[in-house]
Amino acid sequence: MKPILISIAFIICWSSGFVGSLLVGENASPIGLLAWRYIATAVLLAGVILLLRSAKHPAKARLLPALTRSAWKHQILMGVLSHATFLGAVFWASDLAIDPGITSLVCALQPILVAAVGARLWGDPFNFRMAAGLVLGLVAVGLAAGSIDFSSTSVFGLLLPFVALLGLSASAVLERASDAQGSIVQALAIQTATAAVIFTGVALAMGDMGVHVNADFVWAMVWLVFLSGIGGYAAYTACLRTMGSTMTSLLLFVTPPVTSFWTWLMFQQPVNAGQIAGMVLGIVAVALTVNGERRERSNT
Repeated sequence: MKPILISIAFIICWSSGFVGSLLVGENASPIGLLAWRYIATAVLLAGVILLLRSAKHPAKARLLPALTRSAWKHQILMGVLSHATFLGAVFWASDLAIDPGITSLVCALQPILVAAVGARLWGDPFNFRMAAGLVLGLVAVGLAAGSIDFSSTSVFGLLLPFVALLGLSASAVLERASDAQGSIVQALAIQTATAAVIFTGVALAMGDMGVHVNADFVWAMVWLVFLSGIGGYAAYTACLRTMGSTMTSLLLFVTPPVTSFWTWLMFQQPVNAGQIAGMVLGIVAVALTVNGERRERSNT
């Protein structure tokens, strides 16, 4: 039951990020939004760490274990890959008017890439059912993305979704390859602080730190910090540690159609038949691949 609940939390929170960017509107540039989002998240998590350190609760040792130098390096690298590289490339592609469908489709290659790396490096099971599930998941994302416009894209812009793909895939493989140390709150605190430094440095260099603070901006920041940021990445880390990199990556097949549901719920944007079909196929793809993985393990 626990993996199922973590998976649902991951899908809901991860897919909510696009809604947060829509809530901001014209009140901040993409890089400025990322900078302030991560500054706020890092400060909040640092406050949580300080409160936990001053507490005398029995769970303190479990929530704040001592971290080795290698653990610090690991979490900093996770911040560079899964936060700065992934989100930076996604937002940059959006700023260059790259069709969101292209980004969704390219990033949907992640489960296939991670599964291939897992089979190569660790001998993870891989059979026809799993291959069929991965391909079906890619088709599901394509249906959810709908028609894609390539007319106004640059070569450089088209490379950015692949940069995002490699960043998130590398973070999943890195988490699998390492012996994870520290609690999730520690991991997120270090990762978000790392990303805050990177995004703030870039925003200052570009002169894009300025924002228009109003009710919409504050609401968007609350949404991005708590639901998409802390919720999404906490669930992502928990999924990686509980289910592994391949199974976690599979859940990404379901996030594009769930994002469409979010935009329908929040902004009354219509959900078409392709997006509904994409959601159904995404669920079938995850079930088919998981079933194939279980069959392969039972046979071995």
